[in-house]
Amino acid sequence: MAKLFLDCSSGAAGDMLLAALLDVQSQLSGVNSLEEGLADWSKSISVLLATEQEGRYELQRVQRAGMAALKIDFYAGEVHSDHHHHHEHRHLSQIRTLLEQQLGSGSFTQAAFDLSIRSFEILAEAEAKVHGSSPEEVHFHEVGAFDSIMDIAGFASAFCKLDISEVESNPVTLGSGYVSAAHGTMAVPPPAVVEILRAYSIPSSQLSLPGECLTPTGAAILAAVVTKWTDAPSFVRIEAQGTGAGTREIESKANTVRAIYGS
Repeated sequence: MAKLFLDCSSGAAGDMLLAALLDVQSQLSGVNSLEEGLADWSKSISVLLATEQEGRYELQRVQRAGMAALKIDFYAGEVHSDHHHHHEHRHLSQIRTLLEQQLGSGSFTQAAFDLSIRSFEILAEAEAKVHGSSPEEVHFHEVGAFDSIMDIAGFASAFCKLDISEVESNPVTLGSGYVSAAHGTMAVPPPAVVEILRAYSIPSSQLSLPGECLTPTGAAILAAVVTKWTDAPSFVRIEAQGTGAGTREIESKANTVRAIYGS
């Protein structure tokens, strides 16, 4: 069983957390090709990808403030999923059905399914608290979109394949300013993120960075997997280090999540 440390000093989003784990997994595979090293992972999300017409993902090595990182993007046809609004609003039950279809394919493990559902339940509980409804009544907007489903399910699959038993993280940077959401412009961190921070006692850092650094999807994943919050990692042996890139460029700091894997 392995140990994972997540460096979330630049915040955390679902795609950043996923890319960091895929970077670790590709290094541990022992092959140079990302496609070959992540072939099993790719198969594990294939049914979910097919829920969107011409659904696919793209992996590329990028630079963030001079640091090399892995970036993942999901597409429906030629349209980036961030700009694809078809079937964006889903209930928890609908997302559960999609994940059950992937589970039924045999390539998505029960553990990955359980972690995916747990992450979405955390999101649903937070949204329900904020909007005064029940988790099953919540209409997922941005987090019910194709890319967010792929981020959570993809992370869960990669996480379970790495056989991780302990997850540590440093305090998370939240960001500053405002963000546009389905319910209008909101101050950072948005209400659902604050509710997850409160409910799961997630500590935040004192670092101030512009924009939304911790997203609802990122907060839910952290709440689901982190077992200890600490300022510094401690390992007997480090086996791999993965870095996942965010979309935005921040001049003052690399917009990345770093995953250190070992024992």
